[in-house]
Amino acid sequence: MPERLVILGIDSLDPDILLHHRAVLPNFSQLMSRSPTFRSRSIFPPDTIPAWVSIFTGLQPANHGILYSYDMFDSGLEELRNLRIDRIRGTTFWDIAGKRGLRSVVIFPQGIFPGWEIPGVMICKSPVDVRKDRCRTEADIEVHPDDAQEKYGIPRHYNGLWGGYPGGRLLEEWSDIGLCILERERKWGLSLLENEPWDLFFIYISVLDIIQHRLWRFYDPADPTYPGANTLGGIIPHFYKAVDTVVGDFLAAAPEATFLVLSDHGHGMRPPRTVNINEVLRLNGHLICTPWAGITEGRIRNTILGLAQQFGLEESLMTLVMMSPSISREGKSLYSGQGGINRQRSRAYLSHFAGIKSYPHGGIEINREVVSDQDYDKLRDAIIHLLSSLRTPEDQPQFEFVEKREEIFPGPHTPMIFPDIVFRLGGGYGVGWEMYRGIYGQATDHRLASGGHAQNAVFLLHGTKDPVQKREISILDVAPTILDHYGIPWQDLHLDGKSIFGSD
Repeated sequence: MPERLVILGIDSLDPDILLHHRAVLPNFSQLMSRSPTFRSRSIFPPDTIPAWVSIFTGLQPANHGILYSYDMFDSGLEELRNLRIDRIRGTTFWDIAGKRGLRSVVIFPQGIFPGWEIPGVMICKSPVDVRKDRCRTEADIEVHPDDAQEKYGIPRHYNGLWGGYPGGRLLEEWSDIGLCILERERKWGLSLLENEPWDLFFIYISVLDIIQHRLWRFYDPADPTYPGANTLGGIIPHFYKAVDTVVGDFLAAAPEATFLVLSDHGHGMRPPRTVNINEVLRLNGHLICTPWAGITEGRIRNTILGLAQQFGLEESLMTLVMMSPSISREGKSLYSGQGGINRQRSRAYLSHFAGIKSYPHGGIEINREVVSDQDYDKLRDAIIHLLSSLRTPEDQPQFEFVEKREEIFPGPHTPMIFPDIVFRLGGGYGVGWEMYRGIYGQATDHRLASGGHAQNAVFLLHGTKDPVQKREISILDVAPTILDHYGIPWQDLHLDGKSIFGSD
């Protein structure tokens, strides 16, 4: 029987930050010096829930069908509620291991709720939480089997950290709550690790991602909104130290086990400079605006956002936007400029699939109401040629890639979850939504969310006796590698990843 395996899944753990702070991260430093692997590559787009589903299943989103990006204008989290997460039941690495007689402990697998019975214990928290105050949320917890809930003192409700911007005055208090949550999850995890029989142990830790999203600009001197030396600048390194301690505690609690410490993606500065894709489409006749509505809406939007930044009212503005679904819908339309688009005449426009954010990844929808089947591919080719020819002000290619969805992400779910054209911007630029104000702009929400997901993730392996053959690692390789560790054949499962041990 292969050695037991402990998997610590740490959301947004970034390889470059680990290297930068290695001297004060003794447990990570030890793992990095001994691990035959370090970096891995996330999916496109590198969003949390689809990335973790890809880790659990070894499948691309085009093949597992789960794609979700947080939308700050979705006040009721309706898109999140409608995710069909049940479609992956029976396909995760712990399900497959369970069919081979292995017993698992699975704690808080991201995005999975409700959970299901497995050989072992599965604890799930709902991704749909309710905001209790400016810093805290509450979500339901479900435990399988039922008696494990009382046995390990797991509450019915999970008190979490709000992922939004709590306001400048509350950032320190908010981050302190995050440390308390991390400590609570450490205790729960160690209790099950030490007292529950298991062959495979997995625990997911989320709080690092939330902290980096909101505090990046206080940490990174390269950020254009970095305020100089400040009391908040040390919080991100402090969280890495706290997570390092958690890793050390788990290593000490199961010294005979093989360890895998991994993340779904990394973290870095969200692009402060933007390319206004809809404006490019408008200037080239693919997007038609109602002139008065487009110009007026843009002026209103920029005036509101400018005043919010000038007087520090971003938190109040976001609170207002999230008060009700109707206000959220109007806010989203104003922010994205969608209200000024003439839907009866426009042939193409930016997609919301990756969220209304200044991330480098995005997509373009073709309006099939006005574009015929005969013209569909011609239009896609024309837009791809247009965007591919753009160059940055620094005379570099503006896009890393611009492709038809099915050519880069083929799969049964591709037409349902990806827009007609997908792209990734280069040069440190993100997607902008402005029109009538030039092709280039600035991210207007950067002070609220200065940190963003990065493509590079972490894959640290400790204690394995199997030689590593694969050096270019993707998060898609996690599931087949885990199965290979247990000697479970994975080659006939039609996974998108491969075992890093090279058992092809």
